[in-house]
Amino acid sequence: MVARGGVLNLVGAAVGGLLSFGVVVVVTRGLGAREGGVFFVSVALFNLLAKTLELGADTGVIRAVSRDLALERAANTRRTLIVGLLPVLLASIATGTLVWTFSNELASLLARNSPPEALAPLLRILAAFLPAAPAATVLLAATRGFGTMLPTVLLDRLVKPAIQPLAILLVLLAGLSTSAAVMAWAVPVGLTAVLAAAWVLVLLRRVEGVLGHRGGPTERYATLARAFWGFSAPRGFAGLFQVAIAWVDTLMIGALRSAREAGIYTAATRYLLITTMATLAIIQVVGPKLGELMARDERTMANTVYQAATGWLVLIAWPVNLTILLFTPVLLSLFGGSFGEGGSALMIVAGSVLFATAVGPVDVVLLMAGKSTWNLVNTAVAMLLNIGLNLVLIPRVGIEGAAIAWAGSILANNVLPLLQISRRLRMHPFGRGTITALVISSIGFGLVGSLIRLWLGATPAGFLLFITIAPVVYLMLLWRFRGELDLGIVGAAIWSRSSQRTRSRGPAGADQPLDRVEGP
Repeated sequence: MVARGGVLNLVGAAVGGLLSFGVVVVVTRGLGAREGGVFFVSVALFNLLAKTLELGADTGVIRAVSRDLALERAANTRRTLIVGLLPVLLASIATGTLVWTFSNELASLLARNSPPEALAPLLRILAAFLPAAPAATVLLAATRGFGTMLPTVLLDRLVKPAIQPLAILLVLLAGLSTSAAVMAWAVPVGLTAVLAAAWVLVLLRRVEGVLGHRGGPTERYATLARAFWGFSAPRGFAGLFQVAIAWVDTLMIGALRSAREAGIYTAATRYLLITTMATLAIIQVVGPKLGELMARDERTMANTVYQAATGWLVLIAWPVNLTILLFTPVLLSLFGGSFGEGGSALMIVAGSVLFATAVGPVDVVLLMAGKSTWNLVNTAVAMLLNIGLNLVLIPRVGIEGAAIAWAGSILANNVLPLLQISRRLRMHPFGRGTITALVISSIGFGLVGSLIRLWLGATPAGFLLFITIAPVVYLMLLWRFRGELDLGIVGAAIWSRSSQRTRSRGPAGADQPLDRVEGP
């Protein structure tokens, strides 16, 4: 499932990242730096609140559902989903109401040098859609717990990001307002939640039909709630801290400097969306499998999965970030002339992401080992570092200060868990495949790109030559050292485990392997 789901999710992540990046291009080209800044500030607040309102239930349902199915306790799954989703919906509705009510006050606070009426209507629109975003995230996480990546890839990676830039483009071509553009961005979020809910119901009924009431009687709601939220609540705070690290700088630039600078900073750093989507794709595939292995105390196999996931991350993220570092001026020219001011900020953050991806999905290892409190402390430290540096640096050096703050928090949020899993869990990301991936990426994109830049400079001609030659060299190196990468070892191990489970259950039929559960 990991190998098959990994390929599917990585393809979806690549396409989804490009489509999501299309939103940035359409907004910056259609609205400019100032109006685009107001758009991005409203979206930043929406994403910050939406992630907070997940309350950690997304990770909780992955862990709970995958454990229930691994231990054949499907009778608890329906109640677990209710226990996880209901508080999320109630908290989201309450928060959306507050945002709507105090939209003018929030607008005055978050958009310095802009009139409140520029931002307040956008906040009211997004407040109406606020419950849909965390609900969709939790529901899609549940489908991954059931063992299928298809709903996440189809809905969250393809359908939603495909509709959003097209809808915004049509709105702007029609000469409508920024409020209409925000509405065009928000409607696909609601559609995703509805479709995800339908998909979860299909998967739930299918699993209940396969397993029936194995694993003993259904546990009481109170018992399930204590176990679920005992794990998920710390993760909820950690999720808030993580998304705050990604979006609080946009809000603080808007509040401490201007919406225009917030727009430039956000547009420039959204090039990192490609890396973010790839990282999320790996996490979503690896998380359920690590949860299963940790539940069975198969630490050696879990470390193998972790190292293979790190190799995947490096092979995807390093070429992207090396390209950003080498050809920043060319890439930012896509947004228009004024957005070139974000070049230094983009390079600072991209450099820190190189280190972050080299240590792999280290947070997931902590979470699937049940160490959600450790993760909470780590992300709290990173967030406090981020906010503190932002308060000091943004008023003095502007968007470059925000980039330094973000880079510092990225480093802290990866170094701390790396030390913890290496000392306490005896796990680390640096297998043979990881080292090979680092070398191949550095040569195929880093060395080739550096030579081309020395020759032609960071020019369109140099970039065109680079994207023509570097991928060819990279693919040749991948083929030459495919044995050393060891990326197939996880699929082989999981296939072996699936075969053992199939044999232990007898003929196919009512006892079919649960990792064969598919979407509708």
